Amino acid sequence: MRKDVKRACRRCARPFQWVCVSGLVCAHGGVSPPCRSSLSLSLGFHRQCTVHDFRNRAVPYRDGWRLQRELRDAKVEEIKQTGKTQRDDAILLQHSPVYTLGTASTTANLRFPFREEELLNPEADSEADKEEGTERSRPFDLYRIERGGEVTYHGPGQLVLYPILDLRAHQEDLHWYMRSLEEVGIRTLARLGIPSPGRVEGLTGVWSGNEKYVAIGVKIRKWVTMHGLALNVAPNLEGFDRIVPCGISDKAVGSVLKHRQRGGREVGAEERTEMVEEAANALLESFAEVFSVHLCGADGRTLRESQEVAEVGESERRRIDGWVSAK
Repeated sequence: MRKDVKRACRRCARPFQWVCVSGLVCAHGGVSPPCRSSLSLSLGFHRQCTVHDFRNRAVPYRDGWRLQRELRDAKVEEIKQTGKTQRDDAILLQHSPVYTLGTASTTANLRFPFREEELLNPEADSEADKEEGTERSRPFDLYRIERGGEVTYHGPGQLVLYPILDLRAHQEDLHWYMRSLEEVGIRTLARLGIPSPGRVEGLTGVWSGNEKYVAIGVKIRKWVTMHGLALNVAPNLEGFDRIVPCGISDKAVGSVLKHRQRGGREVGAEERTEMVEEAANALLESFAEVFSVHLCGADGRTLRESQEVAEVGESERRRIDGWVSAK
């Protein structure tokens, strides 16, 4: 169904010609994706979504997982008690460096040896020895979790969005949900000036050329979602070098920083921080558009063990450098 609109793109002054509401696809003048910084069409927000915003913190993986689980379980219980949920939730954060394997992920995509006892479970109370100087076979913690998909890496400079949605209030369709998350990534990258972001047939995620910018993996229980998407803004891409990211060996991993550094342009620490902030705003705006939700702030919840991103990023760099040089 098409809905005529008269707003013009603030960047190029061309009018938007139509919005395909059901397909979650927007275009103007036959051009796709739309010019960034311009897609502010109001399609009518039908549901409230509380954002737990930790964009400037490096959150340990277990803490982020447990917050997801807490919010998900509360929704499942609400459905059991009342038959419906009142609102959605979304968590936005950066993670401390970590590798995660999906439910059926093969360890053949790990490019480093590891011991079975080092494979962590986020539900467990105890973890493998993490003390500085302890000999271990991989540079960062390695978790097996309940999402779909193969192995991936999370770390500072990568924004992770975990929507905790009641799909019964949206659409009870896993395929629709996955494509909608991809649409969030496509719109976000378009806003950030990445050329021609889109899908690759037969693969999940969002791409520009031969590079993957957005990885997606989800878990759904009682039509309530967990996990979500990871957007590479300015991560240390060496973290991906010791795995086959998402099980895809013939394509590269991209980032907003990598794109903006092409041509030899230098990007300093302050600009990287601003880049993450810009990307976080673009990501939330795109998420609100695609899922037609009104975003509001959380109630002051904090993750006490999270650290400053700059501090964790420096530690990550030293560990990667030392680990790679020792191989």
